[in-house]
Amino acid sequence: MLPLAAHGQTYFNERYSNPTGRTQTAFLSIAPTDSGYVAVGTTRDYPTAGEKALTLRFLTPTGQQDQAYYSYGRLSPGWANAFHRLPDGRYVLVGQRTVPGTFRGYTVLLRFNAIGDTLWTRRFARGSGESGLSMCVLPDGGFAIIGSMATGTSTDPFQDIVLTRTDSAGNLLWWKKYDNLIQDYGWTITSTADGGFLLGGYSYDLTQTDSFVVKTDSLGNRQWQRTFGSPTLSDGLTAVCALRDGTYLLASSYGTRVVAGTTQYRHIVYHLDSAGGLLSSRRYGPEGDVQELYVIHELADGSVVIAGQQSDSTPAQMPEAVIFKLCPDGEEVWYRTYKKLLGPNSHNYLRDLRPTPDGGFVAAGFLFANPPDLGSSDGWVFKVDSAGYVQAGGAVVTNPCRPVGLGEAGAGPAREVAVWPNPAADGRFTVRVGGQAAAGGSGAARATLTVCDALGRVLLRQPAGGAGAETRVDLSAQPPGLYLL
Repeated sequence: MLPLAAHGQTYFNERYSNPTGRTQTAFLSIAPTDSGYVAVGTTRDYPTAGEKALTLRFLTPTGQQDQAYYSYGRLSPGWANAFHRLPDGRYVLVGQRTVPGTFRGYTVLLRFNAIGDTLWTRRFARGSGESGLSMCVLPDGGFAIIGSMATGTSTDPFQDIVLTRTDSAGNLLWWKKYDNLIQDYGWTITSTADGGFLLGGYSYDLTQTDSFVVKTDSLGNRQWQRTFGSPTLSDGLTAVCALRDGTYLLASSYGTRVVAGTTQYRHIVYHLDSAGGLLSSRRYGPEGDVQELYVIHELADGSVVIAGQQSDSTPAQMPEAVIFKLCPDGEEVWYRTYKKLLGPNSHNYLRDLRPTPDGGFVAAGFLFANPPDLGSSDGWVFKVDSAGYVQAGGAVVTNPCRPVGLGEAGAGPAREVAVWPNPAADGRFTVRVGGQAAAGGSGAARATLTVCDALGRVLLRQPAGGAGAETRVDLSAQPPGLYLL
């Protein structure tokens, strides 16, 4: 694949406090927009002490706050991938609303216009309490929501994973629940190539937790489920990703040992075939007691970027953000950690990560300040480049990954493709394909030019010209960014 039409990266690492009287805030999800970013989270002690409100903050491309909106009513958003910008420029969010005077809640689905005004709210209340944690937007414009539901009385411990399917207006189409052990919690969801869903979470038998994943068909009927992890120690929640080759990637934390009464974990990534069979597993990073991974993104070249949190290297093992990139075969490309608060007792949490049009990534989370750091709980957003650097000038990354779909180095056809100008300032460029590549080699079908954006979405597909012919490609209608041919 050839990179096209790149433009300059932006970098920032910003902390966001509330006005006086709104004492704490946290960001749990974020979405890039044409004019910057929208971070969504909660604000406590607003409008009165003990209350909390949903907060949407509109940020500029350099991370400066443009507007902030607060919604009353004990609303809490979900976590990674709970908030999405839709093709029409509007937004959708899943979360939970708490019933006043109780600890019970119900799932809410909200639609906002481009400036943050609520267009509609849908409520889903089943069992004796539930929460919506994450969602995916489907090709028909509808939504699939994952969460957890209490299935007994207010005093019993039973919890099930719940999957809710709606149309584009948020109207309920169907819902299903899934159980494994005494308590089962749903955290992440992705749609799959066969029209079904892959659900990630964890199961708890009141002694230890296991990573848990469920595969369903398009109507939510369970096709298979699997648990993973240490046979004797607890493991973490499971982030899921359906890869373009039809296999699945899971990211979790694996219990390794107990130190001074506290379980230590390492990040672990499982690769499954389409039937849930384990193809490989591999651990990454150091041990710690807060290791958790929340989000996986497959990039256009088949590599993946995974994000979450881990313990820092100090004796106190304070939380810090982590992002790392892997080749399709699981080899590590880079592994980076991030902080905004540098005090030895302060906390830096990451909850969501999204690819950006310039080939980088934007992350959202929250901070807990302890002396010598000042303040309380604040929102946190930082922007990194494609190599994971939060500032310009980072060392060049030598990427060991072989691009998906290309032959080994030295194979002829891949070297016979020329593109100019590159970068293309106006989005227009020319492609010339050499003789063997244009003909497909050895009588194969004629080559096809395909252009994808940085998220892997196909924007253009057309036949290449004959051997040596020049083909004009026009992407001027697309925003500036990184594209792949």
